[in-house]
Amino acid sequence: MASLALTPSEHFSGSRIRRGRITKAGSGLTRRVLIRGA
Repeated sequence: MASLALTPSEHFSGSRIRRGRITKAGSGLTRRVLIRGA
């Protein structure tokens, strides 16, 4: 999934890791097709 840029954003604060929304890096068309297919 990382090669298609479907990885969540991450924020580090000390020992805590917070994962956010899917990043917008990569192909928008590929991202839309895979998300709609799910």
